[in-house]
Amino acid sequence: MFKVRLGADMERLSAEEFKLAGKPSKPLPGVLKPLAFLSHEWCSINDLRQAGVCPESVEALIRTGVLSFGIGRETFPHAARAFYETQFPVHAAAFPLLNWLEGPLPINTIWIGLPLCHLTNIRHSTATGLASVLDGSNGSIIPLLGIFPFMNPTEKCLEYLHRTHTLACDAGKRLGALGGDHRVAWALLEAVRRSAPADLQMRYIHIDAHHDLYGSMDNVGAGNVAHSNFLLKLLANGTIDEAVLIGCRDDPVPINQILERGFGVASVADYSSAPKATRAKHYTHLSIDLDIIDPSIIPDVSSPLAGGWSVQTLKTTIRDILVNETIDSVSLVEPGMSTASAVIAKDILEALSG
Repeated sequence: MFKVRLGADMERLSAEEFKLAGKPSKPLPGVLKPLAFLSHEWCSINDLRQAGVCPESVEALIRTGVLSFGIGRETFPHAARAFYETQFPVHAAAFPLLNWLEGPLPINTIWIGLPLCHLTNIRHSTATGLASVLDGSNGSIIPLLGIFPFMNPTEKCLEYLHRTHTLACDAGKRLGALGGDHRVAWALLEAVRRSAPADLQMRYIHIDAHHDLYGSMDNVGAGNVAHSNFLLKLLANGTIDEAVLIGCRDDPVPINQILERGFGVASVADYSSAPKATRAKHYTHLSIDLDIIDPSIIPDVSSPLAGGWSVQTLKTTIRDILVNETIDSVSLVEPGMSTASAVIAKDILEALSG
């Protein structure tokens, strides 16, 4: 379970007064007096209950910023939880914040949403698939901790991802990100690399109909990261050391150009042919774009390509990877908008959570 502590803006809390950053001290309201024993150290919700604070009050105090929740070194960005509850109140209610505070954490994967879309309404662009998946599943089956409210992978987005990745690591779990387009994987790996040891090999496994290597290698530093070039940018900027493309059926010319430049890329038809990690100390991210599946099964992905996999082939591949690799983080991107697509995405999420 996650724990709670004073919010970052709470500079001082005593039996008589409290002080928020940048504001004068104020008398402590009677309703908050049971919190006077708190500090910026973690405590459990049971500790608060014993002090006379009901669990429902804990949720309210988190929403107002008096308390924050997390574990280990980091707190979870409250804005991500608030955005989730606003966009998907029914789904969030099926697995409320109290479940994260009182119950055991998921077995292997803590999931967050990263739509990277227009934020007035999440049902826009590639984020419509994320909405469809959540609409078609019970919150207790695929519990999301929150949804990051970002249109693009900005610096603030990377900061939030870094905090959440650290939180997941401290909890002994892998972080899972549900997109949104494939910039989700770029943002997560950028956030991880910033705090990773220099000698840590960053290994990226890419299950996708497309290689996402489009663009000019000579001009890769210019312009914004896009769905079509995010992998090119990860390689050229040294964010990852190697990429293993599985099942790509896109134009092979960019792959050949990358190989000619000496980058660590392998493109294979199936996982059995994939090279293994070359260093003992490595970090592995697994990312799946649902257009790997044949469009006769999921026609509503953004860029369908004929000749794709069956759902069973994808699930078998995921199982083999999880058995044979230590997967540190995962991402699932571009689920379609149809009911059939949402059902398949739910099954894949469950497989990735194993």
